Amino acid sequence: MHRASKRRRTFLTASPCLSRPHRATSHPAAPPTRLATRWRQVSFYDRGVSGGAGTGRVVGRLVRQARYAPEYDTSQELAPSDCPCVLLVRQNDGVHALTAGADRMRLLPARGQDGGSAREVLAEDGHVVFLEAMAWRDDPTLEYLDRRYSTGIFRLDLRNMATTRLPFEPRPGRMTRRWLGASRDGERLLIAESWSLPIEIPRDATPAEQSVLRYNAGRTTLTLVDVAREESHELDTFAGGIFSAADDLPIQWSPDGTRVAVGTWGSLVPGKRVLPQIRLLDVVSGVLIGSVPDAQLIGSLSWSPDSSRFLIARSDQVLAHDVATLADLLLPGFPDQRVEPPGHGAHRVLGFADDGRILSATERGKSMTVWLTDHGTGEVEQLCRCAGRSYQYPVVAPVPVSRWR
Repeated sequence: MHRASKRRRTFLTASPCLSRPHRATSHPAAPPTRLATRWRQVSFYDRGVSGGAGTGRVVGRLVRQARYAPEYDTSQELAPSDCPCVLLVRQNDGVHALTAGADRMRLLPARGQDGGSAREVLAEDGHVVFLEAMAWRDDPTLEYLDRRYSTGIFRLDLRNMATTRLPFEPRPGRMTRRWLGASRDGERLLIAESWSLPIEIPRDATPAEQSVLRYNAGRTTLTLVDVAREESHELDTFAGGIFSAADDLPIQWSPDGTRVAVGTWGSLVPGKRVLPQIRLLDVVSGVLIGSVPDAQLIGSLSWSPDSSRFLIARSDQVLAHDVATLADLLLPGFPDQRVEPPGHGAHRVLGFADDGRILSATERGKSMTVWLTDHGTGEVEQLCRCAGRSYQYPVVAPVPVSRWR
């Protein structure tokens, strides 16, 4: 949704590598050669959008490039570790996890016969994963899609691989879908479950009218789970569904744990386009604080560290929505307000790394690069590059950037 629609031509110049000492890491299992980085000074200049003239100014600067490229390894599952998991990538054969400084991406232990409909989320500084487990009923009398069902939502502790089923009972039905959003400390989980009211469609209804009736019968229930107390209660139910695109997480908590942003669809009106909107809720009361029309959440870390802004995508632009003033602010330092490190490929924004820097990912062929960009100076740092698979759009952990190294 928020990929650049026009490609900006850039001219790259590189100075000789700067000699800097390798910084030691506290990761006990990572070999130093894998964590070594090479320092480069690479400037890229604005040559304009294709067919137009550029300003010629420096729009970005690559100051450090990672030297190691973790590859996928399905020979064994992820072992218990005190090292944080920094990102998750879902593939056809399961969910792959990358721990800080590791040279291999390992599979998460399977928790069901099939991957869940809900996207996995990370919490507790990358030590905990919340996920959905699915299973199949061996009943030939049921239709194929009706045999698949959810066995529940689970908390997986990566330090000892202990699994806990949360106090939440999924609704049955082939059209029911779930999305997860965890607080940063992992103590609370918000589950969005989309379902449909029973409706009767008139025989003389046109196809367009049938679509409107089915769409407007959709409902979404938000359930808040207290993980520590093992309690859950319904927070809100509203008309419409959850808006989710390209693995962006549609439920994201503010770092202070007081508010949650939920990406939803509006109502469908015949002859008009349905626009996404973001609902901002008070977590304690469930009261709707506000909404952002014609916008969607970005990545998995949309909120700024001080909980004052969150990143949104609108009209092919990346903006920062200010909660207090309700203003949508442009990110300074980027051409066309798009976060674009040098190079080609499908580029996606992952969210705030800290107050001044943005995390993003570029997918090209069978490799994915995770970038760290200063949106004030334009300096770009390559955190890691994962190789060996196609379609790699990650969910990143809410951990300090220093934990990646």
